[in-house]
Amino acid sequence: MKSIKLSLSAIVILFSTVLMAGGINVAPGFYKSYLENENVVQAENGNLDGRIANHLIDDDVTIDVKAAIIDALASSGTWNVNNVETFKMFLGRKTKMSFKDLDYDKLSADDLFILGYLMFVDESASNDEALNLLEMAKTKSPKSQTINLIYMLAKVNAFAEKAEWCTAKELINSVKADNTLVSDMKADAVETILGSVAGVSEKCK
Repeated sequence: MKSIKLSLSAIVILFSTVLMAGGINVAPGFYKSYLENENVVQAENGNLDGRIANHLIDDDVTIDVKAAIIDALASSGTWNVNNVETFKMFLGRKTKMSFKDLDYDKLSADDLFILGYLMFVDESASNDEALNLLEMAKTKSPKSQTINLIYMLAKVNAFAEKAEWCTAKELINSVKADNTLVSDMKADAVETILGSVAGVSEKCK
């Protein structure tokens, strides 16, 4: 009976760790706008397996679908603690680099984004490194709405951890008002992400 209680506690901790970092929901559930994609559906089990990893490194898969897969993984409540390392291994094979020593400067915007996003939703990973990777992705693909929205989510989380609500609100409003961004994400998915940070803006007095 004791082992069962420990297992349930571990599940609760893991669930809260992945979903609630810094007081905001880092997995807003926008993946539900992409359930016509079988890889998004498979990702609901929380495990980044070989099939999903190959889909994430596929240059022909659109960036919003890749983002939806990660949101599904993070929303599952059964996040596999090996997800980041698994993706790194597949990324190493793709780029012919050691997965233990990836040269981030040589990675594409998509690959930087996926790795940064995975690290962002994995509480055991470095928040600073995740933000750095997402910022590098945004630098390489500055007009991607998907990349800008997830970068915004990560930065808002960082601001929320320091209770810098007004700074977070400024960032949210700047992304919302940026008409130069390329609409590479479904409109209802965008609304879900923006809705998930609405409470942060309200805390700015």
